[in-house]
Amino acid sequence: MNNNTLINPTVVKNSPSIIIIVSLNCFFNLFGILMNIGLIIITVKYKTLQCTCHLLIACCSLCTIFLLSEMFIPLIVVLSTSLGSISMFTCFFVHLLPSYGVFNATSLIACIGLDRALSVFFPLW
Repeated sequence: MNNNTLINPTVVKNSPSIIIIVSLNCFFNLFGILMNIGLIIITVKYKTLQCTCHLLIACCSLCTIFLLSEMFIPLIVVLSTSLGSISMFTCFFVHLLPSYGVFNATSLIACIGLDRALSVFFPLW
C-alpha cells in the first residue's frame, strides 16, 4: 500500500472546508437549541400548555437539547490547535449526555404518539 493514499489527520483537521462544515453544523444546532429552550419556557410559563402531551413535548425538547449539544465537541477539537484528538475514555464521558438525550427523546416521542392516539380513540378520558 502506498503511503500517498493515506490521509494525514493533521491536514484534514486544519482544512478550511472541515472548519466551515463543522461551524455551520454548530450554528444550526445552536439555532435548534435556542428554539427548544423557547418551547420549554413557553410550556412552563402558560398554564394552558401544561397538559400531559405538552409536558411530554417539553421533556422531549430538553432531551433534544442534550442531543444537539453533542456537535460542539467536534468544533472544540477541530478549532483547538493543541487537541489533535481526544482519548476514548474522554469521548465516552462526553457522549453520555447526548446518548441519554437520543434514547429518551425516542421513547418520549413514542409516549407522545400513544397519548395522542388515546386522546383520539377515547376523547372523554
